[in-house]
Amino acid sequence: MYTTRPMQVSVLEVPFGIEFTAVENSPSEGEPGSYTAVLTSAPTAPVTIPITTTGGGVSLSPSSLTFTAANWNVPQTVTVNTSNNTSADGDVTVTIATGKPTSNDANYNNLSAADTNDFTITLVDDEVDADNDGFYDYDDAFPNDPNEYLDTDNDGIGNNTDTDDDGDGQSDELEIANGTDPLVANAAPGDSDGDGIADVIDPDDDNDGVNDTNDAFPLDADESSDNDNDGLGDNADTDDDNDGYTDANEIAAGSDPLDPSSVPSDSDNDQLPDNVESQIGTDPNNPDTDGDGTIDGEDDFPLDPNYQTDTDGDGIPNKTDPDDDNDGLLDEQDPYPLDPSNQPDTDGDGLNDGIDPDDDNDGFTDAQEEDAGTDPLDATSVPGDRDNDGLTDVEEDSIGTDPNNPDTDGDGVSDKNDSDPLNPNVGLDTDGDGIPDATDPDDDNDGVRDENDALPSLILMSLLIMTEMVLETTPIQMMITTVMMM
Repeated sequence: MYTTRPMQVSVLEVPFGIEFTAVENSPSEGEPGSYTAVLTSAPTAPVTIPITTTGGGVSLSPSSLTFTAANWNVPQTVTVNTSNNTSADGDVTVTIATGKPTSNDANYNNLSAADTNDFTITLVDDEVDADNDGFYDYDDAFPNDPNEYLDTDNDGIGNNTDTDDDGDGQSDELEIANGTDPLVANAAPGDSDGDGIADVIDPDDDNDGVNDTNDAFPLDADESSDNDNDGLGDNADTDDDNDGYTDANEIAAGSDPLDPSSVPSDSDNDQLPDNVESQIGTDPNNPDTDGDGTIDGEDDFPLDPNYQTDTDGDGIPNKTDPDDDNDGLLDEQDPYPLDPSNQPDTDGDGLNDGIDPDDDNDGFTDAQEEDAGTDPLDATSVPGDRDNDGLTDVEEDSIGTDPNNPDTDGDGVSDKNDSDPLNPNVGLDTDGDGIPDATDPDDDNDGVRDENDALPSLILMSLLIMTEMVLETTPIQMMITTVMMM
């Protein structure tokens, strides 16, 4: 006889499916969202699960996932690519749906699409205007300030408050007045005459009293007209009408120096009017009075057959003048001996390098730099001067002064300015005559004793001043002037 007993059977339910974990489930428009996915149980065969979305403005990468027994629990990333629009349509929730799995593993193959998990993302609309000023936050440098939205120069001050929107050092008001763009950083416009009015709006850039529209040289205060259109202003031009006769000669002869049809009487056609020739002693019927091959009008010495030219008008013929163009540089050292303006001037101080003791204007003479081995034409190349007394360390080592003490003998005069820097009883020697100022009755050697000299330490170099004068007249013109004055 059989006896029946109740038996309890426990069934272990093993879930089969896919599980998603959010990485970025709230991307802004145009930014990607993402999830990772794993299977919930190991499969016995590869499992492929399709992924789709019906939401507008998004796409998936990849569009399906495949898991194996080796990687079923290794997270695979699903990227949700989003697009951006320019309309304020609010946040949108998009569902990412998983489809029916395909596998030789019946546990997965028998699952329907409904048996697998879906996931959602929220696409955040970035067309937000938090301060309601009419500019979306992503275009608004001040999204919480309804009075500002733009900061052109990124200085933290909104353009409505900023007086210099582009940060170029010129106020917006000034730029508008000058005709420049206050939102584009530009160098300040030129102001040639320094009157505070930029050239772009100044009617008279050189402030010579002639409006630019009527000024042949609007940036040259010394010139405004060019009667003969030769590119040389009438003030500098010695022949304003370009008729071959100088203005001075035409005035002397009574013809009009501004009218090329008005020419003086010139019997020998030597470019000297007859009345001028009679005044200076040349022959009005002989174009070359001294017979040196140069017509009288082009001969600076028309009565001397030995000389013809005096470029700088100093009365010394070029043949005997050591400096024909009077630029301070002797002809033998001058690459342009007839052109006083065509000289190198490294530091732009108006002294050409040939006569400038400090070509690069770095505070050390060219001689000091050459001795110290630095470049006298490069302002960034300077000799060592540890005590900043103006004497290079090389010089101090040579003369025995202390390169670490600007006043070696302690007499209150720096070593450079001390006529005897090792003798505390001797200091300045302004005129360099070997007699210290303390005992020199005429410190500046100007011929006036110090007690009678209002400026006893100012050297008055009359000869230097005369050298720097540019003489415009030729010997002929000087003779004419003399005759006219008589």
